[in-house]
This record gives sequence, C-alpha cells and structure tokens, in this order.
Amino acid sequence: MAINFASEEEKNGFWELSNTIQAGNYEEALNLSKNLLERFPDNKAIYHNQIGAMIYLSKNDYWGATSHYTKALEYGFDADVCEDNIWESAVDSYKFLIDSEEGFCSLMIKDTHEFIAANDLIKKYENLFPNGKYADEAKELNYIFNLTKELQEKNNYTSSTLQQNYSENYPDGKHREVVTALCEIIDNNS
Repeated sequence: MAINFASEEEKNGFWELSNTIQAGNYEEALNLSKNLLERFPDNKAIYHNQIGAMIYLSKNDYWGATSHYTKALEYGFDADVCEDNIWESAVDSYKFLIDSEEGFCSLMIKDTHEFIAANDLIKKYENLFPNGKYADEAKELNYIFNLTKELQEKNNYTSSTLQQNYSENYPDGKHREVVTALCEIIDNNS
C-alpha cells in the first residue's frame, strides 16, 4: 500500500515511527502512531494498522490489536495483511493462555472467562473472513472450545475423553498443543 503523505511533516513523523519500531520502543511507537492518526486522518488505515501492531507487541492486548486491525481493514488497508494480523492475534491469545504462569487449563477448569475471550477472537476472525485462509483452523479451535464446554457440562472433563474426541475429529489437527496443554493440566488437577 503506497502512502500518500499530506505533508513533509507527516512523512518525517512516519519515518520517526518506523525508526522507533525498529529500535523496539513499542510504547513510544504506540504514542507516535496515535499522534499521527489524530493529525493525519487521511492515512488512518495505515495508522490503525500500526497502532494494532504496537498494542500487540507492547501489551499483548490481542483484543485491542484486533480492534485496530479491523479498523485498518475498514479503511482500506491490505485485506491479506489484515487477515494475517487478526489471525495471529487470535491464535496468540490462545498461546498466551497456554504459556501463562497460571496455566491455560487451570484457567479453563477454574474460570472460562479468559478462554471465552480467546475464542471470541477466533469468532471475530470467522465473521470477518468466513472463507479465509485460516477458516479450517478457526473451526478446529472452536471445536476444542465447544468440546471443553460440553465435557464440563456433562461432568466428563477428563484428559482421555478430551483427547479421544479431538483425535477422532481432527486426526491431523494443527492445534494439538492446545489439547495437550488441556490434558496435562486436567491430569495435574485430578
């Protein structure tokens, strides 16, 4: 996407933003992006994409990032790039829960709030890109989420039941690590 700068001031601001990002100063880059968006709204698609990236990199705020990526898409930013960014935020929200100190599955056993939020990002992706390049993976993660809820409701939430159901439906699943993490913590909390 070519950038049509409104002025030399905007161009200089954009290069300052680029250099700040390359230096890894994401918090400062977030502030610069917001400032550029406010001052130069003609390029709002670009700046919303940058804000999404900075929120994602600096805060692991997957919902905030997705919100800005969605705005970038609405304002005409490259749809393929937006799809990749939105999908990455959704999947990384799951990975964050798996890798969190508390443990993804402990959260799932104690409180489904974080898991629901992660799955809502998957649903957001599906709504925006129903036939997108990650649609099958989104269905798989939705299946894991719904299977977990169903097994909990039936009071049959065991690692063997979860693993068996998942393997029957997704023998070559791409998100086996989510199920593996769930099974490990189920076993550790049984």
